Amino acid sequence: QQGTAGLPRTRLETLVKQLAMTDADSRVQVDWASHTLRHHDGRLWLDSPANVRCPDIDIWNGARPADLGPVCGRLEWLAGKARPFRITSRQGGERYRASPGSPSRALKQWFNTLGLPPWLRRTVPLLFVDQRLVAAGDWLFDEHLARTGCMLRWTPGDSALAWAWDECRRQRQPVK
Repeated sequence: QQGTAGLPRTRLETLVKQLAMTDADSRVQVDWASHTLRHHDGRLWLDSPANVRCPDIDIWNGARPADLGPVCGRLEWLAGKARPFRITSRQGGERYRASPGSPSRALKQWFNTLGLPPWLRRTVPLLFVDQRLVAAGDWLFDEHLARTGCMLRWTPGDSALAWAWDECRRQRQPVK
């Protein structure tokens, strides 16, 4: 269906054996020709983007959509007063506080809660005001911004990323 060259029989047999001996959390990856097949959380992913990161934008005021490239897509400010944001991808070690006074958690924990595969996490645009993370894609969104009527929409450009992000939205309740 994807128009890819078939996985050679020996590689397919090896993959089936590996999958039979793993649990849902095990990471299995098979590369052939110019394709990659990955296993994560009980699913197989064909040619989903890896080693792609959301581009850095030093100042985005929301007046126009931010073009983040063919994989990361487009970020739009829909409502409310936008502040100047810095857009970047995950570097590691970021922390997010859902509301003032609540404990902060590592962004990695939030992504684990959402079920987003690890290799897709650098494609999610992160919005910062000064040094404070205020949004990740359009899922984690600062409570203060939300209370003032602000709305944001992220449309991933890559089909595997878009599907994964939609699955996160469907299967999980908004993170508070």
